[in-house]
Amino acid sequence: MTQRKKEVEAIIDTGATMLMLSQDVVNELGLGRIGERRYANNQIQLKSVYRGVVLELKGSEPLVGQ
Repeated sequence: MTQRKKEVEAIIDTGATMLMLSQDVVNELGLGRIGERRYANNQIQLKSVYRGVVLELKGSEPLVGQ
């Protein structure tokens, strides 16, 4: 499996249950789409769900979220 890396600036939201990436980052990393989920930000939207991400923050693998 080919590994790709991308450094991005992010906001930590301890109430979030999923990692959200911009579509250009998803495309650059070549992530595989596995379906859709409902997402709410003052309006309900369907967003694509992808797999295959390992998140690393400042050199360590953290537990982020709920």
